[in-house]
Amino acid sequence: MRNATQGSSNTSPEASIDRRVLLRGVAAAGAAVTGSFMPPAPAKAEIWEEGDQQCRPLIQEKAPDYDINDALLLDFMKLSETLTGVKSLDRRLGAQYLERYARNPDLTALLPQLIKSYRDVVASNPDDMVKVIQQKIMQDTTVGPAAEQLIYLWYVSAFFLPVDHAATSRNWLYGSSEQYEQSLLWPLVRGHAPMTRGGDYGYWESPPPPTI
Repeated sequence: MRNATQGSSNTSPEASIDRRVLLRGVAAAGAAVTGSFMPPAPAKAEIWEEGDQQCRPLIQEKAPDYDINDALLLDFMKLSETLTGVKSLDRRLGAQYLERYARNPDLTALLPQLIKSYRDVVASNPDDMVKVIQQKIMQDTTVGPAAEQLIYLWYVSAFFLPVDHAATSRNWLYGSSEQYEQSLLWPLVRGHAPMTRGGDYGYWESPPPPTI
């Protein structure tokens, strides 16, 4: 695959897909502390860095049964821009996301179906693209969940698996720290990725720019 170029992100309200329920699933965990008083012990630091087993999802990647080429990337980017409502998504980041999607054992078989559904919608040249995508893709029992995973990937840089909404346990599976920092969610909420630096030293002294 040829090197992809980097683009900027601009919100496109007319291309937006309803995402009221697409960022669900985030849960807060609490810890209960019990026991009697114990003498203070020397502090121990346990630092996990990117690449450590604790910070990486344990996924056995699967080689896709199709070629990951420029044509597939082009459709992947167009579909991503339609589903996220953001124009000119970062093509280099998109190439990484395409690889992650195509090599995930739970998602690899869904990607060709999702791309085909998108191509069929475009080929029909509908008057209302968003409405048809809602009907033909988002509301479809097979490609709908596949489309949700693509939206999760761009907005929070993670898959939310398994795809079955009835599953008793679903997990966020992240990629690299760079992908995490470039998630679409952070500029949307006018913030930076948690646990990352938001700017040069002292950036917090200035208020955020006004909302347009």
